[in-house]
Amino acid sequence: MEKEKPEGGEVCQIGVEGMTCSNCAKTVENALKKLPLEDIRVDFVSKEAQFKNPSHIPLSEIKKAIEKAGYKVIIEDNQSASTKKRYSPLFLKLVFSAIFTFPLLLHMFVPASHWLNNIWLQFFLATPVYIIGAMHFGKGAYHALKMRNTNMDVLIIIGASAAYFYSLYGALFYPHEHRFLFFETAASIISIVLLGSYIEEISVNKTTQSIEELKNIQPQYGKKVEITSDGKIEIRQIDVKDFKKGDVFLAAQGDVIPLDGIVSEGEAWINEAMITGESEPVYKTVNDKIIGGTIVEKGNLKGIVESSANETVLNRIINLVKQAQSDKPHIQRLGDKVSSIFVPVVVFIAITTFIVWKIILNAPVEEAMLNAIAVLVISCPCAMGLAIPTAVVVGLGLAAKRGILIKGASTIEEFANIETIVFDKTGTLTTGNFTIRKIDCLNNDSQLIYNIIYSLEQHSSHPIAQSIINLLKNKAEVLPLKQLQEIPGEGISAYYENDKWYLGKSKTGTTEIELYKNNELMAKIEIYDEIKKDARKVIQYLKSKNIEVVLLSGDNQRKCEMLAQQLEIDKIYFDKKPDEKFTIIEQLVKTKKTAMIGDGINDAPALEKAHVSVSFSDATQVAINSAKIILLQKDSLIGLQQAHHIALKTYQTTKQNLFWAFFYNVLAIPIAAAGFLSPIIAAFSMGFSDVIVVGNSLLLKWKKID
Repeated sequence: MEKEKPEGGEVCQIGVEGMTCSNCAKTVENALKKLPLEDIRVDFVSKEAQFKNPSHIPLSEIKKAIEKAGYKVIIEDNQSASTKKRYSPLFLKLVFSAIFTFPLLLHMFVPASHWLNNIWLQFFLATPVYIIGAMHFGKGAYHALKMRNTNMDVLIIIGASAAYFYSLYGALFYPHEHRFLFFETAASIISIVLLGSYIEEISVNKTTQSIEELKNIQPQYGKKVEITSDGKIEIRQIDVKDFKKGDVFLAAQGDVIPLDGIVSEGEAWINEAMITGESEPVYKTVNDKIIGGTIVEKGNLKGIVESSANETVLNRIINLVKQAQSDKPHIQRLGDKVSSIFVPVVVFIAITTFIVWKIILNAPVEEAMLNAIAVLVISCPCAMGLAIPTAVVVGLGLAAKRGILIKGASTIEEFANIETIVFDKTGTLTTGNFTIRKIDCLNNDSQLIYNIIYSLEQHSSHPIAQSIINLLKNKAEVLPLKQLQEIPGEGISAYYENDKWYLGKSKTGTTEIELYKNNELMAKIEIYDEIKKDARKVIQYLKSKNIEVVLLSGDNQRKCEMLAQQLEIDKIYFDKKPDEKFTIIEQLVKTKKTAMIGDGINDAPALEKAHVSVSFSDATQVAINSAKIILLQKDSLIGLQQAHHIALKTYQTTKQNLFWAFFYNVLAIPIAAAGFLSPIIAAFSMGFSDVIVVGNSLLLKWKKID
């Protein structure tokens, strides 16, 4: 657990249990704002609250404020354990409610004399469901009202309560009049909205795993090199947290670099893909910087620690991901955007209806009360509860059939409104499989050139060497070379028939690899990463939707410009590290709705910061868990286009559904208030509005998806 008095300048983090939506987060935030805390950020997805504590308020007081708001502060171990429960509490509530609701709905399809129409049977079936609903939605409604706010929970609990208590009134005073019974309405409201909440819950839960995936990359131990009192060198494995600045560590082939540092002895090829996005292993020798968490693919070295475990590049990436999660805008459900006004208005109309009928029209109390309840019943949020979930379920099904996994309704809404989409390069626009584009021989003896290249690469340890060997194995033969010498990080040289040949890094800067004979350029080798299928088509589609396309990569300028030219991408950023990518996305999201598509650990902070993040099924687990959209077609980008088209169609349907739900209420409420609709007709009208909503959602199945 955190310190009893967290340091004022430090960003303190605590787990908060019980938050299910952005309004819950707002309630916790408002509770914390009553204390002298700064930079308060509450995220219901990660179930964390972050803040600075300059006044050194005791943690017990902070905990008390959160618990007073109706939520529970949990320590990290308990928080982790809670996520491992086999079934979530919401799922159990949904199953329990559904079991009791189903027989209630069946009574509408049997004769009035059937035992399912027994008043007290319906009461005993509906009561457990109502209690569950009151405990679940009533809590959110209570705390929202306590903070002088209204949300969907308020609307749900009012609708369910009106239907339930109206039915209870009818059961007690009019036991033979079935027109007073709407127990199935109360139960179905609660069950349907629980279903929608559960769909959302299972969609967003995995996004909270991105931090854990990043933490798993952090090395736990390292090999510390020490000199004993008798002058002997001793190597022992210690926890990375026990390293101090200036300590020496050893990393051999296959080892993970324990901490950020500088090479003091030896040389090695280091895989930095998870940090920098560099597609090939990087050669490191004395005085070169090395990054903790990267892997030694070949060679061995000793390094001097320059950063503590809390200051490494990888740890900064983890902190950036956390910051991105907490900074992410709270996405309001479309229903919540309107219900803050709708709920008070409906309650006001119901009260006004009762007063007008009783005082002005001098009607009996019973009639006035029934008309007021009719207003509440007809304004039941059942259609609003169905409006988003039904459209989303159909949209998610359409996407799944096309190999697209979309996490949650908010993702569909955000992706439909995207104005800018940012692409990573390697593994995103390209396949990540490097091949030789061409060997450009600058003299007429191409066969000799092929033989020399083929022979030199037989002795090279460079990762691209095998690609060159595979290309030339049926075109060239091995020559008897002499005085072979490999220059790590540069190239390889040898003598053949008294001529010195050198194959290695480009000296002209116009290509990747060049061959020299006695310092005279003889051949250029172009390496390329194959562009993914349909990449050009997808980018043209995005442009046709007036979406700005941006390339953001850790690769060099020449490679990025070449790819951008091929795909007609106008805006590019190159040579960018994870923190720089994060900063660029941070600036973009301030002015435009921004999506990012990437596949590596180095993309994780930027993916978290973007409004919508997209990744592939073969990406790293960190990228997948950070992503809101996952494309299973890893060799093609067409899934991105289809995902956007589905998001557009689904979002349009949700707006149509919500418009109908509210339009129906605006039209029906005055009729009910005027006394022209009995509660039973109002309930049928409400049911009809549900049919319209569901039917409109099902139309999505027959819409063409490009």
